[in-house]
Amino acid sequence: MESVGLWRWFEVGSYLLLIVGVLGDHISTALILSSSGFFETNERVVLLMSVGLWLPLDLLFMILGVLIPYLSLRTSSLSSLRGLLAYPLLHGIIRLGGVMWNLFLFWFYGPLTLEP
Repeated sequence: MESVGLWRWFEVGSYLLLIVGVLGDHISTALILSSSGFFETNERVVLLMSVGLWLPLDLLFMILGVLIPYLSLRTSSLSSLRGLLAYPLLHGIIRLGGVMWNLFLFWFYGPLTLEP
């Protein structure tokens, strides 16, 4: 009985990590891009930003990253489906890495000015 409770906490933690990672990445990217001298280097993200799909697609992947494991774990009794929690967990960790990088850039280089 106790192991079921631990899995629930792990599941909730995975979902929260994904949500915090995606939202934090958006907020920190917007913060860093609002400063002069910084620009996005990922060509795919630049393309998505130019057509206004960056936020909608990220939100879609975040919602699916929570919804698919959640529904799969609730509709099946297979304990092997717990492996689906690897996606929100790893995606959240990777996005938090992006948050840390953006905050590092902003903290150490600050709002850059290109004027002499």
